[in-house]
Amino acid sequence: MVEPLSLTYIIRTDDLSDPNSWRGWDGSGYNVVLGDRYNETINTNSLAHLNKGSVWEGNVAFHNDNLLYSTYFEKFMIVGMGKTGNTLGIFYTLSDDLIHWSQRILVK
Repeated sequence: MVEPLSLTYIIRTDDLSDPNSWRGWDGSGYNVVLGDRYNETINTNSLAHLNKGSVWEGNVAFHNDNLLYSTYFEKFMIVGMGKTGNTLGIFYTLSDDLIHWSQRILVK
């Protein structure tokens, strides 16, 4: 049985109340206009997949469970199940700007 390909995309907005303000990462910046997904068909072909070769390879691409802001670290944080080598567990990664991310850290 072939496992389905799971792709992760990064999107952001500066106004949660405006569906037209959402932008997707195209590999070099947040340049893909997403529009209103309830009233339009979104073309995801312009979005960059966060797999091998992307700036997030090994950090965010396979670490797509929960995005939050940590008041403890005073940074954005992604927490989720992951695997590094033969180690399966819960990992987190940190960012100041949602673009540059630390290496994944195993929660012990």
